[in-house]
Amino acid sequence: MSPWSDQIRIGFCADRIVWVRASGVLRRRVVEKLEIEVPASNAQPTWGGALELLKDKLTTSIPKRTRVSIVLANRLVRYVVVPWHPALMNQSERLMQARHCFKETYGDMAAGWEVAMDDGGYGQPFLASAIDQPLLVGLRDACKGLNLQSVQPYLTLAYRQFRKTLQQQKAKVTYFGVVEPNDLGLIRMSPTGLGGVFNQRVSDDWRQALRGLLLQAATEGDVHPAICLLASGRDSVETTEGVKVTRLSLPAMLGYSPLSDERMSMGVVGLA
Repeated sequence: MSPWSDQIRIGFCADRIVWVRASGVLRRRVVEKLEIEVPASNAQPTWGGALELLKDKLTTSIPKRTRVSIVLANRLVRYVVVPWHPALMNQSERLMQARHCFKETYGDMAAGWEVAMDDGGYGQPFLASAIDQPLLVGLRDACKGLNLQSVQPYLTLAYRQFRKTLQQQKAKVTYFGVVEPNDLGLIRMSPTGLGGVFNQRVSDDWRQALRGLLLQAATEGDVHPAICLLASGRDSVETTEGVKVTRLSLPAMLGYSPLSDERMSMGVVGLA
């Protein structure tokens, strides 16, 4: 493996690790893909077992200086939509505003979180995410000696990749979501920008969780909204009368099929 042309993409969940090795610069191809189950444990924090497994894998599998990008499962991330404020223009001011929004929503526990912001348009709300600082420290320690390029939430990264597609929707209100094996994250968008971000654990049927989130998120403007999900399957599915889900797929590339490799999506999102 060449540390200059190859990169490791890791989908990090509490109960599994998605491992994708991609090669090439101008023409990307996936040359290795694994889904590694994390042994069940009652240890706290919940991501501790996955972190130890990742450390072992990184130590024994790849040479130094290899580029690594980590994508976090939705369950390990908290989100807020931060309103636009014309007096807060530079990044440090907006980051302080985002921290304030997290504290208002989650209380004192937000003081121990690492906060990041997604770029938003001028005059519009923006999406902010937060993770436990010990988790970020642990991930950086696991990648010591490697070239850790980014640690990003799955929902944020997927939203960024499909943003142009979402802007082309003709509905007044659009919902974008990411379905994971045990979680559903949902973002609400309207002509005025982001209107909210919602999260729901999934048991057997993500469609039931989606119905509940739509009821939670709905406002008076939600008349026949467009619902776009990065999820398994190819066909649109009726969820409620007159409302359909459009299934989004990541682009196919050498070594990766969005149909047969759908559980590898966390390791591929943002790559093409």
